Amino acid sequence: MIVREIIVPPEVYAASAEFVRLAYSGMRDQRRSINDKVDQIKAGKVAEWAFCEFVRINASVIFQPDFAIYPTLDGVDQGDIRDSTGRSLDLDVKAVKENANYLLVKKAEHCHSEVYVTVVVEEDGIVDIQGWVRKEVALASLLPAGHCIPGTRTPLRVSNYYTRLFDMRRSNADVLELLQLIVGGKLWKNP
Repeated sequence: MIVREIIVPPEVYAASAEFVRLAYSGMRDQRRSINDKVDQIKAGKVAEWAFCEFVRINASVIFQPDFAIYPTLDGVDQGDIRDSTGRSLDLDVKAVKENANYLLVKKAEHCHSEVYVTVVVEEDGIVDIQGWVRKEVALASLLPAGHCIPGTRTPLRVSNYYTRLFDMRRSNADVLELLQLIVGGKLWKNP
């Protein structure tokens, strides 16, 4: 049986909040609430931790989220998830809201990962591993800046690739395949 719901302890939320405080203390964004941006970054770190825990529980492999703070953007996209030797998995963990319908990937991201994993961070401290998709699917459709996310009135500030969450690989068999790719060493960024 595959465990897909992960309970996040309070100390992970605290570590994520501290990461945001240290890494983004001077952050300014006039177009959106800074609290929304901070909450989004914290949810992303919690999602990365939960994904590491998901792999540990289901595949007995230990990974850690990258909580390093980089002076420039050059180091930021070297990988969300690392092993004890510093090697990174070529995947990007994306936190999505419970009612989200789409995975959004900014067109201008520093590098695009081989695999994208969606994770719902619920308010009750439970994180649910939703599904995954390969880069070819995640980056197939582009919404230009200024266009609205389908089904919403929310215009995008920057161009984003989008994939319907319904189209992601979501079954337990699909998630098992992702775990097999990880355990089999097929998703290393820098082997």
